[in-house]
Amino acid sequence: MNKIKIYLDTSVISHLEAAETPERMQDTIDLWQELIWGQYIVTI
Repeated sequence: MNKIKIYLDTSVISHLEAAETPERMQDTIDLWQELIWGQYIVTI
């Protein structure tokens, strides 16, 4: 299976605790889980 390569800007990480924008925070948490599961090849 070919994994998608993605580049994450460091600002994406800051949204993991962005309580002032809960929908953005949840999207980032969901993405982070996919990264942990090895869905993508990631460059930061």
